[in-house]
Amino acid sequence: MACPTSEVAVVIAHPAAPYRKTARALVHVLERHRIPARIQTADHLVPPLCPRLWVAVGSRAVAAIRKVDGNAPLVATLVLDESVIQKAQPATGVTLMPPPEYQWHWFRRLLPRVKTLGVLYHPDYHEALQALTALGWRDGITIVPIAVETPEQLAEALAELPDSIEALWLLGNGRLFSATTARSILMAAFRKRIPLIGLSRQWVEAGALYAFDWDYEALGRQAAEQVVRLWRHPQDLPPPAYPNQVHLAVNRQVFRHLGLTLPYPLPEGTILLP
Repeated sequence: MACPTSEVAVVIAHPAAPYRKTARALVHVLERHRIPARIQTADHLVPPLCPRLWVAVGSRAVAAIRKVDGNAPLVATLVLDESVIQKAQPATGVTLMPPPEYQWHWFRRLLPRVKTLGVLYHPDYHEALQALTALGWRDGITIVPIAVETPEQLAEALAELPDSIEALWLLGNGRLFSATTARSILMAAFRKRIPLIGLSRQWVEAGALYAFDWDYEALGRQAAEQVVRLWRHPQDLPPPAYPNQVHLAVNRQVFRHLGLTLPYPLPEGTILLP
């Protein structure tokens, strides 16, 4: 078959429900616009590997695509922030995390007494750390950066968390902050009796104080809008976007355990657990 093929290849990082739900919603929008698309997994890319446009659902999908095609435009979603997109150029997409100001606003609302914030971060997220540091400086909050590159270094950092920090924020990728390392991070925060700001609803269910959660179908539809635009205007690469719909997920039991009080009103759509 001649390349590039006149289709959109939608690659999901994992067959888990959030990835499939996002991909199905995206493809449904494309079908309405009569744009051909096929869904496949990052572990089993099916030839021909030369679509007119790629869609990556998850960071592993971005990496898998760029191993076989470094040139075709790519739209990414279910990626934590813009750092993944910037490394995959030409690319755009819809991140999971909302704007830094929005994240900071709810940190200040939910933890107004915290004056020293520890940030576990991967060096790739230096720009995000700088943004947090600037926000902290503005509001009189001391940011204590703790750089970690590997899960092994993470274990060492958790064993030596500074006594001065009053809460813990995570900036990193799925390899660093995964299901494998989450328990260790949660236990370290629990031992120090400090709140942990999680990366998803699953972290909150496991014991983080709060995190942001998403409507995966809405993420798929939002990414589809970028695909449609690129399909019609291949040279018009839109900038990465923040999610249109974000929900706050809060663990009320952890709030009570730490002697904290939930501030009201909470944003519409807040998920209160357990």
